[in-house]
Amino acid sequence: MKFTRFKQMTYASCRFLFAARMWSTLRCAIFCCLQISNALARGVDHAPDLQRLDVELKTIMATGQTPALALGIVSNGAIMLTRTLGHRSSVKNAPAIDAQTRFRLASLSKSISAGLVGKLVQQGFLEWNSPVNLMVPAFRLKDPNSAYLTVEQLLSHRTGLGHHTLDDEMEAAKKFSGIRALLPSVSGICPIGSCYAYQNLTFSYAEDIAYAASGQFYANALQRELFEPLNMQRANYGLDALSQDENWARGHERKWRSNVPITVKPNYYWVGASAGINASVTDMQQWLLALLGSKPAVLSPETVRYLSTSQIDTPGELYGPLWRRTRILGAGYALGLRRLNYSGHQIWFHAGAVGGYRGMMVGSPSKNSALVLLWNSESNLPAGLIPTILDRWFDQPAQDWMQLANYFPKRRTVRGAARR
Repeated sequence: MKFTRFKQMTYASCRFLFAARMWSTLRCAIFCCLQISNALARGVDHAPDLQRLDVELKTIMATGQTPALALGIVSNGAIMLTRTLGHRSSVKNAPAIDAQTRFRLASLSKSISAGLVGKLVQQGFLEWNSPVNLMVPAFRLKDPNSAYLTVEQLLSHRTGLGHHTLDDEMEAAKKFSGIRALLPSVSGICPIGSCYAYQNLTFSYAEDIAYAASGQFYANALQRELFEPLNMQRANYGLDALSQDENWARGHERKWRSNVPITVKPNYYWVGASAGINASVTDMQQWLLALLGSKPAVLSPETVRYLSTSQIDTPGELYGPLWRRTRILGAGYALGLRRLNYSGHQIWFHAGAVGGYRGMMVGSPSKNSALVLLWNSESNLPAGLIPTILDRWFDQPAQDWMQLANYFPKRRTVRGAARR
């Protein structure tokens, strides 16, 4: 794109924003125009889509369903767009979030934990088919064949146990001690390795595997092998680390049509490799770039390929929200990542949900693009932005996945006239 045309599109975008009165202050309008300009400078020729995306983000925030929302998009080896809206907390005068605000990742942690194990495999400390029991002798399941459960099977949820084994006990417990000891008493639903059932407790053994392979405590291994080389400066591990400074998003639940701050519970931090990592949207953009293969010095092409290769079919993912029933044609689980067929296009995906926080990440290897969305409430509304963007990436017919109009009161009419 020539520079003259580039300036014309940028100025036109700014005039559009002012005319539409979508932003209340000059500062916000200038910021939006700069974001569009930066994207155009990197070769993106969809300025109307970026304008529409900013409007959608502002509208999501206007519904009041979440105090804060952070979106990060990467493409062709570079950060394409970073948008942060809202505040760290719903309390009065709470500071606004920024690109460095730390969120709790919940199950988005799984892809990072699998990535750490993959890095150790890459370095020759273990193999994907290494038996878990050989590395962690304390690991036991009721199935006598559990001695043959491999690292690959563990990280793809093929333990033979039922979905979310012992999660209820973990949520109800005041202490974690003894919960792992219950595993040998739980009957399986299929032979080891033959079926898929999502787990948190067993997946957490990725922490023990990494320690056995590297001799490093998990937090240290994450820092040394991934966070530092990927420049994930705000990423850390554990409950205490979430709030080690003031710039972190407080979790919220919905009460009386308001977002109420909650105390972060330790329960799912007990299974840290499953749900214990914290990071900013900027950190996650670096992680997305690694999963797209743009950081070969950290994760080799072979490691990236293996992490994102489906290990087992997960037909249950074709159900659930309307966008999945409509767009997903096939589904599987890789290592800490889901693999989905989105209307004929292969993507990897994962969601995270824990008390007070939600998050989603999705990547398209064919488009060499990925995005992450983080918010500090339990609302499902922002999730509709994921298929909205994917539809634009893959030129699918537009669908109203978010149904934003439902969140605003309709004007009642009296004898055909609007009641004022």
